[in-house]
Amino acid sequence: MESIDDNRVVEAKRRKEKNLLAELQQLDIKADNLEILFIAVKEAKILEIYVKRKTQKQFRWFKSYLFSTFSGVLGPKKQEGDKQIPEGFYQITHLNPKSKYHLSLGINYPNAYDQANAFTGSAIYIHGGMESVGCIAIGDDAIEEVYVLTEMAQQNGQKDIPVLIYPYTMHAEKHKEMLEITDESTAHFWNILATSYQYFQENKVPLSYEFKGKQIEYLT
Repeated sequence: MESIDDNRVVEAKRRKEKNLLAELQQLDIKADNLEILFIAVKEAKILEIYVKRKTQKQFRWFKSYLFSTFSGVLGPKKQEGDKQIPEGFYQITHLNPKSKYHLSLGINYPNAYDQANAFTGSAIYIHGGMESVGCIAIGDDAIEEVYVLTEMAQQNGQKDIPVLIYPYTMHAEKHKEMLEITDESTAHFWNILATSYQYFQENKVPLSYEFKGKQIEYLT
């Protein structure tokens, strides 16, 4: 017998899967060769999904969703209970059909960089609903699309689904302005993120990186 949670996912698929497949087909992408990438921009309160075929290098914009609410301020999440949405480079860890907020996708905060810097916190998700304490909330209708698309990518072999979270649109002029009104530590971190943001905007390919203790180093 199906549980209520199973039915929640079944209903999301019934409502969203057909249209998603048709929209992907317009980009010449099928479910069995789909890869996805998330970009969230906190100041703009927007979550973007980019897609590509497995054989392609470059991603293409697919959909954007507005946050349904927002907590915290610009700047990385550093401790449990600070209500901050994290900033940096993350992955989807799991799909949660039993979310308090309809459906949700788990994010691997704290990542290795966060842990090395003694940042604390847990249970960070992209989820539905109209409430958030450090998570990315996009409402029930939007999370159904995001959940179904993510499950589609995972079931067809995408093990690592990137979630790149930036404080603001980090174009050079905007970035320069923001550095002038923040502290030295945050400015250093934002400089690292800006390199990634600008590279993706120019190339539609995520810049490869690795965590080296308390630092993030880019791979060329």
